[in-house]
Amino acid sequence: MIPSRLRFLLCAAIRGGLASVAVAAAMGLAAAPAHAQKAQARVSASPASAASGASVTVTLKLDVSGIPAPNNSLGAYDGFFRWNPSVLRYVSKTDPGFGSPVTNVSDAGNGTIRFANFSSNAQTGNVTILTLVFQVVGTSGSSPLDIDVQSASSGSLSSLSVQNNDGTFAVTVSNPPAIGLNKTAVSFTARVGGSNPATQTFTISNTGGGTLSWTVSDNAAWLTASPA
Repeated sequence: MIPSRLRFLLCAAIRGGLASVAVAAAMGLAAAPAHAQKAQARVSASPASAASGASVTVTLKLDVSGIPAPNNSLGAYDGFFRWNPSVLRYVSKTDPGFGSPVTNVSDAGNGTIRFANFSSNAQTGNVTILTLVFQVVGTSGSSPLDIDVQSASSGSLSSLSVQNNDGTFAVTVSNPPAIGLNKTAVSFTARVGGSNPATQTFTISNTGGGTLSWTVSDNAAWLTASPA
């Protein structure tokens, strides 16, 4: 049960099956001292770079391990996560396994998700607050991964000062390898019983990203290719 001194109002208005979240905190909530250490909000992507069509998992965490007791726990928070929707398309989410999390994905098509949670069972350490899965839809460029925790409080009812660490992690789109040829065809002409026609060459290049692996083979007894 949430202590009476901590009064959180979690308002969820359902619109088209999606929750619109507003969190109001406050009576009896102690302010954080000016010299207090900050909780660290961080975001990471796995993998950090991927080709178009690939799946990317983004994890949002709030680390309270560096805050002195008794405020070194996480009881409530709310904020936003933003990205470039022309590079990453939102697929799904996994809410944290504690408290009463609410995640509003109604604006995910524009690159914004809002999240909120409160819990009488405060968490310690480096707390995962949201896990998101995206699909890479861009063919070039990168996406910022911006976390914005706007407010947070400890299990001891004190406000937590939060340092948002965004912009450090990004998902860079890597194009897959693609075969490029400097000729579309080669043609040989020779007389029966005459000398062989001159050797012809063509160049293979990688017009995409990554590493291109290739082989060349022939399907006629009179034709050889080197290197194969």
